[in-house]
Amino acid sequence: DDEALLMHLVSRLPDTKSERFLTTWRKMAGGSAIVEGVATYVVGRAGDDIFLTIRDVTKEQASRRRLERLNNLHRYLEHVHREIVGKSDPDQILRLACQGMPLDSNILLMWTGKVNRAQQCVEVVAASGPAYKYVNEVQIALDPAKPGSKGPVGDAVREDRIVVRRGYKEYEND
Repeated sequence: DDEALLMHLVSRLPDTKSERFLTTWRKMAGGSAIVEGVATYVVGRAGDDIFLTIRDVTKEQASRRRLERLNNLHRYLEHVHREIVGKSDPDQILRLACQGMPLDSNILLMWTGKVNRAQQCVEVVAASGPAYKYVNEVQIALDPAKPGSKGPVGDAVREDRIVVRRGYKEYEND
């Protein structure tokens, strides 16, 4: 916990002279802040002193995480581009796109599919990631009257537009 970490850092200060740490603090008004602390040990005439500087780095950390995600996306797109250049089989291209997923460990599932208008569904071509088995259980119907048609994929195909959802909760009862 944070208190134990802080006590450990303070105990090392006579040897290290300075310690830096990052932790999350609860705000009195609610919510939390990511703070960076620097503890410095100074030997003076009147005795030993510890100076502690705390700085709110919540916005900086959020920007850093966003930049990391964008860098991961860029690496993924570069990888896929290198893999698919010169390929003409659409299914092979979709499979290769899924194989680039391990470049970002935060992605639990990546899958590609194609529309089967005759069967009025979306068929999975490839899936990867720790949750890849999920797509074996999902049936995506294009007919809005059928179960499995209310998710973002069904919406995107029927409405011919990009649909982005941050989570599945909106659709879990469909």
